[in-house]
This record gives sequence, structure tokens and C-alpha cells, in this order.
Amino acid sequence: MIIKEFISHYISLRNRLDLDIKRLENMHSSHMQCSKACYHCCMNFGILPIEAFAIAQTFSNKTAFTKTETNEQCIFLIHNLCSIYEHRPFICRTQGLPIVYEVDNQYQLSVCERNFTSQPDSLFTPDNCLFMDDYNNELYALNIEFLKHNPQLGLQYDTLIQVNNCITILS
Repeated sequence: MIIKEFISHYISLRNRLDLDIKRLENMHSSHMQCSKACYHCCMNFGILPIEAFAIAQTFSNKTAFTKTETNEQCIFLIHNLCSIYEHRPFICRTQGLPIVYEVDNQYQLSVCERNFTSQPDSLFTPDNCLFMDDYNNELYALNIEFLKHNPQLGLQYDTLIQVNNCITILS
């Protein structure tokens, strides 16, 4: 299995994303309500296999995580804190920030309803938003290569793995 090589590329991409996130957090700190113990966006998201395997490889104690009351809750949220914070997937890293996506040749802005409550959309410019399409495209391409080199996983390119299933993926 050629997993470590791809995980290394994934971590490099994640580190680049983190630099953009930090820049935006500094820029928008006065408008951000998200902070430690904010868990309103912590859900059992579907993530790409490359992310799931990167997360799974960080576990030393799988028994520390228990089933949640609903399939929507993230099992890594313990006492309102993310227990995999350093390793959390892209979607969790970017929650709360002003994010721009291209949909049908138009740009759409996405912001957390708890943040930026008194700011008009005109406040947001290309310089103070996170354009996720570039990161998502690079992540998707990396995921395709990861799956091509690991056919024994039996996963399709468009497969999403629920975050809560990361604890069992290497079993």
C-alpha cells in the first residue's frame, strides 16, 4: 500500500491551506465568533478517502471514541472540543471563514451565520476571502492519484467517507 507518500502530499497541501486560514483569521478576528469550544459546525461530514486515511493514521487509541447519539454528530467532538483538531479535515478547518466558490460561472460567498452578522457582502473581496475551488481541485486530484495507486481499497473517485468512520478505516 502506497499511503505514506500520498499522506505527505496531503499534509503539504493542508499546511498551505492553514497559512491562508491563519491570514484570514487575523484579518477577520473582530468579526469571528468561532473560538475554542465552538462546536456548532461539528458534524459527521463526508470527506475524501485521502483525508480519512490521513486522519486514521493519527490514532493511537481508537477506543477513546464512542458512538454519537445521532449520525450527524462528530464522534471526535469531546466536551465541546475537537479531539483531532490538528488533523481535522479541510471542511472543518475552513468553517466560519468567508469562503468563495464558483457555481454556474458565478462566485458565491459562504459565511457562518454566527460570524460577520453586521457586515454587508460588499465587505468581502478576493483578498479577504478563501477561494476554496483551487484547494478542493488540488485535493480531489491528489485523492484520485491516491486511489489509483491503492486499488486494493476498492473505492471510487467520488467516494466520500463519513468522518465518524475514520476510526475503523484501517481496521
